Amino acid sequence: RSTLFPYTTLFRSSYGWICIGGYGNTKNGTGFSGTFEGNDNRISNLYINDEEETNFSGFVGKTYGNLLNLIVLGNIYSKSTNTGGVCGSASNCIVKECSFNGIINNIYVQAYGTGGIVGCGSAQIIDCYCRGKVEGSNNYVGGIVGEYTGYSEISYCYNESNVIGNKSYAGGIIGHCKGADKISNCYNIGKIESVGGAAGIIAYRYRNIENCYNTGEIIGKNNVGGIGGYGDWRQNIQISQCFNEGKVTGNSEIGGIVGSNDTTYNLTLNKCYNKGKITSTNGFACGIAGNLNSSESKVTNCYNYGIINGKNVSGISKGSS
Repeated sequence: RSTLFPYTTLFRSSYGWICIGGYGNTKNGTGFSGTFEGNDNRISNLYINDEEETNFSGFVGKTYGNLLNLIVLGNIYSKSTNTGGVCGSASNCIVKECSFNGIINNIYVQAYGTGGIVGCGSAQIIDCYCRGKVEGSNNYVGGIVGEYTGYSEISYCYNESNVIGNKSYAGGIIGHCKGADKISNCYNIGKIESVGGAAGIIAYRYRNIENCYNTGEIIGKNNVGGIGGYGDWRQNIQISQCFNEGKVTGNSEIGGIVGSNDTTYNLTLNKCYNKGKITSTNGFACGIAGNLNSSESKVTNCYNYGIINGKNVSGISKGSS
């Protein structure tokens, strides 16, 4: 039994751990609403095996409260809408100095997010890291968070895990970013693989990114970049002081820093560089940006030292000023 919930058994013989603050098919769940202070203690040998579809999966299922200084080691085999190593869903709270080391495999194709730390949510995420393997059959998979929906800053996080997206987008830090004012001081050194878009930092709908880098190998189909995959959001975007030194490979719109952006939103790339090998099998391959679709997008003070292979290649980008 749990010291937090003394009248609740948190382990099932076949399913493993019952996550704190929400389990099962109750969409709203109960949610954890206190402050979980881990004091750098380890949760070892965590085991979750969701034999049926659920809404939350992780050490903590759903939280509105802060998760601090928590180390989680274990394996999660999920059929959950929101799956994370530390927390499945985290809303309007702080997740700080938390880590996950192990295997996460979410086979639920209709899931929102699968992440090494948080599956889906709006929490401010600071100084967290993931090691091991994070795999999802859903749209958005990330080394730190699968789908981010908040407007806080994600900072000082890193990913060393192999991130695999079997359906759409996979990112070293974030799979899908629907919010976030800024992503800063983050890095990825893990291998990122996706059947769709992929990137070292944010795969889909990248936002303002500053002081981030990637050295891991990135493999995807279209819209593949060392830092950002595809930019599609309702504001102008700035990516500054970022670099890529990992191999970036895909079919079309492949870039050392970003893959491409939407036609209606402008992107400014400033003080970025690429040293990784960029390869496109059937389209644009560029040292900085695979394809900048908006006419006002700009690339300034950027350079490429990497080898570029492809049908249509450019040292800097296609479509920029």
